[in-house]
Amino acid sequence: ANLLRISTCTGGFLAGTNLREVWSRRLPEGRGQGTPLVYSGVMFMPGPAGMIQAVNAASGDLLWADPREHTDEYWNIAIHGDLIIGTGMNDHIFALNAATGEEVWNMEILDDAMNRANQTSGAAVGGKVYLSRSCDPSDRPEDCIITAHDAATGEEQWRRVAISVSSELGDSWGDVRFQDDVHGLWKMSPSYDPALNLVYFGTNSTVALHGDTGESVWSGRLSDYWDIYPPLLIDTVLAPESMAWSNPGIDRGEVRRIVTSILGRTGVVYTRDRETGDPLWVWATEPQNVDENGGVTVNSTSESQEMFTCRQEAGAYSPRTSAIYVPFRNGCAETGGTIEAISVVTGETLWEQEQNAVPKSLIATGGGLVFGGDEDGRFRAFDHETGRMLWEFNFGSPVLGSPITYAVDGQQYVAVSTEYVPDPTPDRRSNTLVVFTAGPL
Repeated sequence: ANLLRISTCTGGFLAGTNLREVWSRRLPEGRGQGTPLVYSGVMFMPGPAGMIQAVNAASGDLLWADPREHTDEYWNIAIHGDLIIGTGMNDHIFALNAATGEEVWNMEILDDAMNRANQTSGAAVGGKVYLSRSCDPSDRPEDCIITAHDAATGEEQWRRVAISVSSELGDSWGDVRFQDDVHGLWKMSPSYDPALNLVYFGTNSTVALHGDTGESVWSGRLSDYWDIYPPLLIDTVLAPESMAWSNPGIDRGEVRRIVTSILGRTGVVYTRDRETGDPLWVWATEPQNVDENGGVTVNSTSESQEMFTCRQEAGAYSPRTSAIYVPFRNGCAETGGTIEAISVVTGETLWEQEQNAVPKSLIATGGGLVFGGDEDGRFRAFDHETGRMLWEFNFGSPVLGSPITYAVDGQQYVAVSTEYVPDPTPDRRSNTLVVFTAGPL
């Protein structure tokens, strides 16, 4: 289970559009970007102010709330056995008893008073927890680290500096000096391949590390521009038709194990073999310049304006359509954006859905829907094949949390949370977790 952000295809019940709200729960005040986690009929919600709550996933009844002292930080969580594992912006990793909420262990990774890096995401897989951080160029190299921990005890297994100042990640950062680099987006969630025992991190490179040692297996430099989509691991046939660039050695129709990433600032999709790192194809969703080797140069509409998009929120993948669904904001602005469906087989854009407000994280369901919210408070369902909007609910406040779907006793639900607004009204949900379902209860 991921601590944060990556959504994939689930369940087949939510195929209709007769969704209705079945329960909601007010969350503490503060910044809310948490993603709920459901296991065995219980929902664990990392809310603002560091508060984790466990509720009955069907009714919303509170089972326990984390009794520890809290700050205004938010947590990201995963489950391992009977432990809820979380991380805080104070650079700690901790575990709570899933049945009671009592703290089982707590480990400091960095001294928060001395180290300015923010611990924001990770993944708990293969008996380990892999954590990454966002860093600023003013930070020290030793603050910008990736760590692995024993999921049962929290004991650190290895740590690696995320910047090539230590040469640990090969040539992934080229000759760029640490002080001049923009390396903040190590905060994106990693992905893990259990068959290869490789963990993949994304920044302006996709980097594959050995799960047991942290050693770099391969790294592929993408661009001088940052903001990379969390790496998606997909098994698919490849038949590139209209790519900006494709590897001439691809056997059309061959099933390949790929890792695909989208560089947020340039809107370019990069796909590699996830075992070797060999580049397979490049597709530009914006009119960028792609050379004969798959390298990208940002296109300029004028001497002073470069063609930029922005991508920070999680997209989704559906094996039913062999498409990834990606939210973009226009030119890194605070308004406007698109949701795009991109084929991982051919690389072409299947459909685009223009949005008046910045679109946020998405999830695709086996019932043929793509759910996503925006900063204006709209939460919508789109047809996964056409992009046509089928359903909408207006919260009146930003939908910053990642949506999930889950089932309890054969009934499927979709859940999402809203952001804090200073003066909530009945028409403006403030820090609220809301759950919908379709069909009879």
